[in-house]
Amino acid sequence: FPDKNAKLKNADQKEKLESLWTKYRLEKQQEKEEKEAEREKQQQKADSFNPFAQTPPVANGAKNAVVPARERPEPTGDTAELENAVSAEVQAWVRGSGKFAKQYGDIRVMLSSLHDIFPHFDNSKRPFEVGPLTTELSGIKKKYHKASRVVHPDRHVSKGEYTRILAAQVQAALSDAYERFNRGARFGYFGTSDFM
Repeated sequence: FPDKNAKLKNADQKEKLESLWTKYRLEKQQEKEEKEAEREKQQQKADSFNPFAQTPPVANGAKNAVVPARERPEPTGDTAELENAVSAEVQAWVRGSGKFAKQYGDIRVMLSSLHDIFPHFDNSKRPFEVGPLTTELSGIKKKYHKASRVVHPDRHVSKGEYTRILAAQVQAALSDAYERFNRGARFGYFGTSDFM
């Protein structure tokens, strides 16, 4: 006959084992939830600067969110006021594109989100879309030159003053970002912590 104390011992061990197993499952569930929350947080952060995301990029919080130009009414008024307003919009767009070479203005993101700031061209085929991790200079160069032709201020002489000012400032921002990218590609700085 089995010993009565042996049953109690086995029952205690069984209870301890069940409590340990329950504790282990709860810890694993908590780890899984924490990982999922971290993954969602990282995805939201990545989407905030992703030109392919549904929401426009945000620079310095929600109050400076870049509202796509096609949803903004064209402001009118004094030239200096217009230039200041357009400058603020363009700077928010540039900051929203992220940093490249330790300065705001990643040409890859700026080309992909060009229609958000300058909607005065047909974007049905997404002619300037570039992958955010592309390092191929020739592809970027072609898209940059196409975009430069579209936003060049001389092409918008007959348009309103706001559009001409916007074209000039977007052209200048694209040019600056492209030069920085071009230097990085020529000197082989991609992937180094000094350049990114």
